[in-house]
Amino acid sequence: MNTGTDVDDSPNVVVGEKGKQDALELDKESGASCEKDILWRADFEEFVCCLRHKACVANVKTWLDDGAAIVLSAMLEATRSGETKVKIENPVPLSVDTIFEGVMKSEAGRSMTLERVRGSLIQLGCASGVRGAAESYSVDLKNIIELVQNDEVESIILKRYGKEAYRIFRLLSPT
Repeated sequence: MNTGTDVDDSPNVVVGEKGKQDALELDKESGASCEKDILWRADFEEFVCCLRHKACVANVKTWLDDGAAIVLSAMLEATRSGETKVKIENPVPLSVDTIFEGVMKSEAGRSMTLERVRGSLIQLGCASGVRGAAESYSVDLKNIIELVQNDEVESIILKRYGKEAYRIFRLLSPT
């Protein structure tokens, strides 16, 4: 799952080979030469990104409805190529047409109309703007993640410390 963004000083190394060569060199130094074994490394940034997307979609599905979850999933899938790091502060704005095309690609989204997609974007609290001739929307993942984290902390406080501590936390919580 290596995306090819590795920078290497040696000109003869193919993308993904540097890690394999380093691992083979380490094995040779320790006396365990195993060139026949296939060595690979997991792309943890991609893993965390996929996990974050699935968690956000699942929570939006619980809080709002299936339509909002389908729209969020389509938006996240469309912006995946633009994500270069795990934590994205500024989401990529997408046109309504791009979002609608992404929704139509999913099995459950084929029955949604353009007005239903716009309604789901409003439910999600997506920031709208005009980019060129088309209106564009961007999802605030940071807000969704903060809500999920706050819910998790609240459930832990309720389980460990009881209803009184839960009420105090809710009163003191800024959200």
